[in-house]
Amino acid sequence: MEDGYHPVNLTWFVGAEWYGHTWGESLTSKYVTQKTGVNIEFEVSTGEPNEILSRMLTTGSLPDLITIGSWESAVNKLRESNNIYALDELAKQYDPYFYKVAGDGALQWYRQEDGHTYVIPNDAYSPEQMRSTGLTGANQTFLVRKDLYESMGKPDLTTPKGFLNALQLLKNQYSVYKGQLISPFWAQGNASYGMTEYLQNLLAIPMNRMVKYTTE
Repeated sequence: MEDGYHPVNLTWFVGAEWYGHTWGESLTSKYVTQKTGVNIEFEVSTGEPNEILSRMLTTGSLPDLITIGSWESAVNKLRESNNIYALDELAKQYDPYFYKVAGDGALQWYRQEDGHTYVIPNDAYSPEQMRSTGLTGANQTFLVRKDLYESMGKPDLTTPKGFLNALQLLKNQYSVYKGQLISPFWAQGNASYGMTEYLQNLLAIPMNRMVKYTTE
């Protein structure tokens, strides 16, 4: 721990059952604790996040930090309960650098009627940041196996037709590759939004046309 810092233990609720990280195992968490003295105890949702947070509100046992989906009704409940701090007020008092990380555009987008911002996405770029840094990439990624891609002759994957042709080629000629069965396409657990968001955005397909491709 760096000189001048006192150990601080914080609880952090994560409203996602799949989240399996433990503080102190990764190099990043070790570095943060060493530099700041902060140690995190994660509380991972084992059920419906809204119900869990409602119980926490009722019993007065809210954690220090909360991460949940922006679509959860608990977001507004927490703000209206007067049990959470405004991020801009905390930043002004303790860490002005937060404004450089969050960006004015993102803070303004989520600003409430009282003039304060209480929540912010974990991945957001404001227009100001894009103009100054050139960061325009999304948090969505699309990965293609290099060995298979080259073996197939590097087919064009930039159009819907080319993409479908490549999948058909994979299915017909590479169902078994290096002794292993393969799946030609895997999208975020093969969930529906893997097709209607990630693939759609990659190929720049309008929503009304994407319905046609996913139903054929």
